Amino acid sequence: MKTMTYDEVWDMTRQLTANELLQLMQDISRYLQQQTQLSNATSLLELEGLGSEIWADVDAQNYVDQERASWQ
Repeated sequence: MKTMTYDEVWDMTRQLTANELLQLMQDISRYLQQQTQLSNATSLLELEGLGSEIWADVDAQNYVDQERASWQ
């Protein structure tokens, strides 16, 4: 299937009737809402703080220093 360019799509939409354009806009709006809902459901920000209890008693700078020392 050939991918259409923006200009090709725009030329096609200009041939639609007013009612067809309104229907197309509604369909695009619905599609965008669904895509937004999907991307919100998988946000990495929801993982913030997960497992923080594991690091509660760890000195961050000491940990980084030990890791860097292990690279040498």
